[in-house]
Amino acid sequence: MSTTPPPIKDAKDVLVHHGKDHLHRAPVQDWQPPATINGAAQQLTQKPALKPLTVRSIVEIMAYQPDENDLILSDGYLCKGERSTWLGQGGLGKSRLSIQLACCCTLGRDFLGVETRGKGQRWLFLQTENGLRRLKCDLEHMRLGYSAAEWLHIENHIFFHTLECDEDGVILLNEEEHFARAAELIIRVNADVVVVDPLRDSHGGDLNGDQEMTSATRNLTRLAKVGGRTDRALLVLHHALTGKAGAGKATGLDRSSFGRNSKVLQGWTRAQVNIAPGSAESSDVLVIASGKNNNFKEFPPFAIELDPRTMSYQVKSDFDMEAWQAEITGTKKGMKKAGEDEILALLHAAGGRLEKKKLIEQARVRTGRGEAHLRKVITAMAEAETVGEVAIPRPNKPAAVFVQINNESDDIEKDEE
Repeated sequence: MSTTPPPIKDAKDVLVHHGKDHLHRAPVQDWQPPATINGAAQQLTQKPALKPLTVRSIVEIMAYQPDENDLILSDGYLCKGERSTWLGQGGLGKSRLSIQLACCCTLGRDFLGVETRGKGQRWLFLQTENGLRRLKCDLEHMRLGYSAAEWLHIENHIFFHTLECDEDGVILLNEEEHFARAAELIIRVNADVVVVDPLRDSHGGDLNGDQEMTSATRNLTRLAKVGGRTDRALLVLHHALTGKAGAGKATGLDRSSFGRNSKVLQGWTRAQVNIAPGSAESSDVLVIASGKNNNFKEFPPFAIELDPRTMSYQVKSDFDMEAWQAEITGTKKGMKKAGEDEILALLHAAGGRLEKKKLIEQARVRTGRGEAHLRKVITAMAEAETVGEVAIPRPNKPAAVFVQINNESDDIEKDEE
């Protein structure tokens, strides 16, 4: 009977043949199939020689014909063999939006108006935040947006690492044993696209430091290529700065520094998408902005809105981006603040003047904004001299405060006399 061990095909076979001790102390790229000497398996001790560095002449580069199907998103924000990042504060809906992306891509559907070219690709979510209850809830709603045949295709092409035992939430790629588990899963699923959600849980060090962030990104690059795949796409979800100041960096000159320790991350990623709340009161409306795109033209910021029935997002074409940017970056005199147009419309409809209390009540219904925000809007409009506030005395009652359009104030005061 032959004692030759079966050939090693993947990371699982390596684990069986070499044991955990070897995997813990040796880098994954140094794994070697066992050599057989006199019927006994021996570990090869020498590393294979590195391949020579590749070089191309200008003629060869000019003759290269890119495959347009390498662009999983046709605008270049997700490509085969490259790494992309989505940045946004915790709890916004990055995970849910990335699942929608996976569904659209594997079906060949447009994603938020962008053509996809990843039909039939297999997606794996290496996620450590959402439990089975949350995933089941979202997927049950999402299913309503697809036909039975489409959903069957999605079921066969999208996979999730789930949190069911103590070690499921640990994917520390800087520890070789954990790296091996993640590599084995990617190979077992035969994933074409891997989503790491979030970056924070993929590394055991402090990602606020450049050295640790550099180590984390290098391990992610290694992970994307396990099994000899150089065409696997990698999408990394990472937390961004929080609060009004953080959201203000989603667009404009600071957009590349939107994420935590973004200097290293921004240099590593090929394409970055920034996601910010479109409202201080809710995360149902999100602003989507470009952080960078090394290979293609960046897109202008736009807004999306969650459909609670399908838990999927659609482009919100009536979103006032100028007003949002003015609000989020701090309104100055003369700048429009979100809700100003609605307040002016209500004042015009009332003949140019309305009691402040009633104006705020009506503006809340029309804009969905809170009372505190609307009071700030009215104050900013008064400072800009767009409107004025007038106190009208009332017998045996406190004076009623009215808001009125300034160019009509003289006529209104005469009427009151």
